[in-house]
Amino acid sequence: MTADKSAVATSELINPWTIDKSVTPEVMNIFEGDSAAAQYTVAVTRGTPTQVTTVSGQVCITNGGAVATEGLQIIDYVYAKPSDSQPAFSHAIDVSAMPVLQPMQSHCYPYSYQIDAVTGQTVKDTAQISITNHSGSLGELKGPAPSATVTVNTYAPAVAVTSGPSWDRDWTWSIDKSVTPTTLTLAPGQTYPVDWTVTVAPTSADSGHQVAGTITVSNPAPIAANLTSVVAAYGELGVSVTCPSLQVAANSSLDCTYSVDVSGPVNGTLVATATLQNYSYTFDGVATATGTTSFQGSADVAFSDLPSVETDECVTVMDTMAGELGYVCQGDQTKTFRYTTNVGPYAAPGTYTVRNVATFVTNDTETTGQDVATVTINIPATGTCTLTQGYWKTHSALGPAPYDDNWANLDPLEEGTLFYASGQTWHEVFWTPPAGNAYYNLAHQYMAAKLNLLNGADGATISKTIAQAEALFASLDGTTLTKTQTSLARKLASTLDSYNNGLIGPGHCSEPAPVS
Repeated sequence: MTADKSAVATSELINPWTIDKSVTPEVMNIFEGDSAAAQYTVAVTRGTPTQVTTVSGQVCITNGGAVATEGLQIIDYVYAKPSDSQPAFSHAIDVSAMPVLQPMQSHCYPYSYQIDAVTGQTVKDTAQISITNHSGSLGELKGPAPSATVTVNTYAPAVAVTSGPSWDRDWTWSIDKSVTPTTLTLAPGQTYPVDWTVTVAPTSADSGHQVAGTITVSNPAPIAANLTSVVAAYGELGVSVTCPSLQVAANSSLDCTYSVDVSGPVNGTLVATATLQNYSYTFDGVATATGTTSFQGSADVAFSDLPSVETDECVTVMDTMAGELGYVCQGDQTKTFRYTTNVGPYAAPGTYTVRNVATFVTNDTETTGQDVATVTINIPATGTCTLTQGYWKTHSALGPAPYDDNWANLDPLEEGTLFYASGQTWHEVFWTPPAGNAYYNLAHQYMAAKLNLLNGADGATISKTIAQAEALFASLDGTTLTKTQTSLARKLASTLDSYNNGLIGPGHCSEPAPVS
């Protein structure tokens, strides 16, 4: 009596095969969801993978003897390892369809039962065929026991995702320029300090929030993996995915890129899904596409508080009078520059405008902005305006304020000219505090009025006052005044003070703050 046996193991990870004593191929590599068959001495069929492993097949027996079989029984044994001496499972195969085989008659007996097994495990399946009238063993159960082994390696692709949140911040800048004062009335030859202020301030706008990165599909199998698609989702948003190919070479990986625009710094999870095409393989390697199996990978996405790209975050600030004022960045917030320049002198009467432009240029796009401030200066056509004694005493060659060349109209010695019989120069008299002394009160107002007249101011309203003051000073031998002279000096000083301050006469010139 001879026998052939087929066996198929079916599970989610281990696929069933029909086998004989000589199996081709001996090792097969497949993916989850794939199936394969090996050729023995009989045909091979594939079962549906399940989480429960099922061993099924058939045992084909030929009675080569001269008499019919008696007491036919078939016991199928599964050994957890091919080298095991004791079976882990056994199953009695139903022979009721043909319990007796006549001489030279053949019949195949199907079987199917469940065992415990894991992916990649190699088991041995043996059928023990016995009859009680076997030649030489009458009355005993005896017969052939065909067996075969097969190793099934199951592989699963892995999906990995890199997270790449990014966003942009664009800066815009404003510039403001001002000057104090904005209008002046000056005497010919007079200069005046003005204060310039330049302020730049940034504002920002955020945009371009995006999640982008790489989806890597790794294939650990020694055979190529064919994908039907690689897709991704970010919450409810669809994601654009680009792959150079949908085939992953053996023992290799495939990198796909993805990107999705979001409305703001919305944190979440990027989920990528790679779908594998499954096949059913015949023993000679012919593949037929069946279903598909999906594999997923994910990455948590957290937006940073800092932008990925900043544009125009800094500016260079320039000015037509002061040149480059500085380099300002958004971290400085509002930045103000202040400086002082003199306007004038102007020799001819008229109206003059000093125009000063402040500009900025951004560091990236070279965007520019500007603002203008102007000072209007009036030089009276007639009756030049007057300046106070505080101005004239500080604007001689000895300072401390800038020199006013009108002093040269006084005398070649200028501020060094002796003041009548005081024993002091004009400069010394100017810088002597009056401390209630009517002589010095009158001297200060007289000297200022005299310099105003020399500077071109109309003196019609004070011509008599000037003459009286000069007569008084010429009559003195020193700085001491009588009671009558004191009264006159105070009266004259009051009139000249009104003239110097523009209350009478041609009017007062713009005058900078006193310099001590």
